[in-house]
Amino acid sequence: MKPLTCADVDERLSLLLKSSILVLAGILLNGCHHDTGTHTPDNRSVGARESTPAAHPKSMVIIGDRVNNGSVSENDHTFECPADLIWTGRDHYDDETGQTYYYCSPAVQGEPVTVTVDSTWIGPVNEGDGDYVRCAEGKVMTGRKHKGDENKSTSYRCGTPKAKFGDLQVIPDAIWEHVGNETDSKFQCPPNKVIVGRYHYGDEDGSSSTKYLCATMW
Repeated sequence: MKPLTCADVDERLSLLLKSSILVLAGILLNGCHHDTGTHTPDNRSVGARESTPAAHPKSMVIIGDRVNNGSVSENDHTFECPADLIWTGRDHYDDETGQTYYYCSPAVQGEPVTVTVDSTWIGPVNEGDGDYVRCAEGKVMTGRKHKGDENKSTSYRCGTPKAKFGDLQVIPDAIWEHVGNETDSKFQCPPNKVIVGRYHYGDEDGSSSTKYLCATMW
């Protein structure tokens, strides 16, 4: 092997020094780089995280215009909403011999909501004693029947609303809506709500009290 001369040593040291300088410069430059947020999906920096779309709840059910289903004599009647409509309002005039008007509405969640009506009625209850009826969880009111004055029997019918993907959530309001005496009462649930409960105490005059429980569907 040919012995190294001083010139050979100087040349190799020079090359080694140049290589070290280039490596050091690369390290320094890399440490000074800032992510500007303009990377494309195919050229993102190491460790960048994909954003996760926020979860969206089901849309609220929209309640359509109410349908006036005509009048019946309060003291002897049976009323049921037409197929797939839900009870949303009621008017009454005079005493138990007066007329009662029922209002039902269609519901939509992308597509029309259907209602599977229960085969049995809830009751009878005595309205004069302040008995009330509230549909079971997940159900809405679809009918009412009454015979006699405020001391006679009243029954209610409920049903299960269904949308395209199955049963709907029925969320009752926190408070009951107060109507007052029955001799000249008009009630309608707030927009996009349906009736799920009703309460009455006393006769139809100023000492009476009628309340409804409304709910939103999801």
